[in-house]
Amino acid sequence: MTTNIVQQDINALLDGWIEAERSGVQFPVPFDLAWGVAGYSKKANAKREIVNLDASMWCSKMSSKPSRNVSGVTAFEYITLSVDGFKDFCLLAKTPAGRKIRQYFIDAEKRWKLVGQLAPVIAQEVEILAMKIELAKIEAQTAAMQDKSLSLRHYVVTALPKPTADRILGVTEVQSIEYRDRVVKDNQILNDGGTINKTALCQRYAILSKNGKPDYKRLNFELATSGIPESAWVESEVVQTNRELSRDYLSILDRALYTAEQRQMFLGE
Repeated sequence: MTTNIVQQDINALLDGWIEAERSGVQFPVPFDLAWGVAGYSKKANAKREIVNLDASMWCSKMSSKPSRNVSGVTAFEYITLSVDGFKDFCLLAKTPAGRKIRQYFIDAEKRWKLVGQLAPVIAQEVEILAMKIELAKIEAQTAAMQDKSLSLRHYVVTALPKPTADRILGVTEVQSIEYRDRVVKDNQILNDGGTINKTALCQRYAILSKNGKPDYKRLNFELATSGIPESAWVESEVVQTNRELSRDYLSILDRALYTAEQRQMFLGE
């Protein structure tokens, strides 16, 4: 039995006893295995050495098992040791196997001491890494929200009528500056930018078709009911002569087209 035990992975057996004791088992080492692992030649010789151990390191219980004797049962003693008791037991053995077991515990204690020294550093590094991962997640979520916010803002600013966009963005007082494109030919100003063409009017009032292009037919209908006089229109030369609205009349057109009903239509159209 002794030879078979030693040929097996004895380190795994010792690790199992150590782990069991850490889990709360007070005496995890069975004497029936311990005496062979320690290198004793006879169980009786090993048992005599048990009494030399501290009483807190081993435990003895009487038990019984079926037998063919007159009473039908046989009483026997079941002895178990703590891990420290097993180490001292190996020290008393003075055998090559006992010396190997003692060296195992010396090496194991060195490893656990090293782990104890490194554990706080490793734990701190793990905590830092976890915080970095969490921070990266938050930054990614923030960037995604910013992108979504910018996208929505761009849609509001570019696709909706200006008064509607101002209300959505919470603008209470707006100072607007008209950037006018002048058309100059041979040092002569052909168009000073004081007019606005129908394409720009469609975009300003979101009068667009389903595919997003200017809806001139609908614009003409709106203009006919807006109260804009014929004198508001100017023949303006760009590449060709266009009929454009004087910007002086934009405020009138704004009041005519920016009604509450139309704003609701633009938002849910």
